[in-house]
Amino acid sequence: MHAITRHARIRQMTFGTGSAQEVRDRLEADVLPIYLDSPGYVSYSIVWADVSTLITIRVFDDLDTLEAANAAASAASAQIVADFAVAPSEPSEGEVILFDSI
Repeated sequence: MHAITRHARIRQMTFGTGSAQEVRDRLEADVLPIYLDSPGYVSYSIVWADVSTLITIRVFDDLDTLEAANAAASAASAQIVADFAVAPSEPSEGEVILFDSI
């Protein structure tokens, strides 16, 4: 078995307008396709934390491919932040030390 290094970024999105479903739908329609087309893409998840908070988790092969994908998605992300009055938040990120999926 060999080690595979991946990088993840986790961000909490607390929004002031709209519903969790509306924000989720926009992320799926506007941001996810950009990530899917980006080199190094591994996964993208959205977690419903509460009625006005979602948590996004994106995993890429490494920090460089994650940063490139985020740059590619920056205009779409900024529009979602503006449209849903998303509160500023600092992401958490780091090397993935265990990853498994079906």
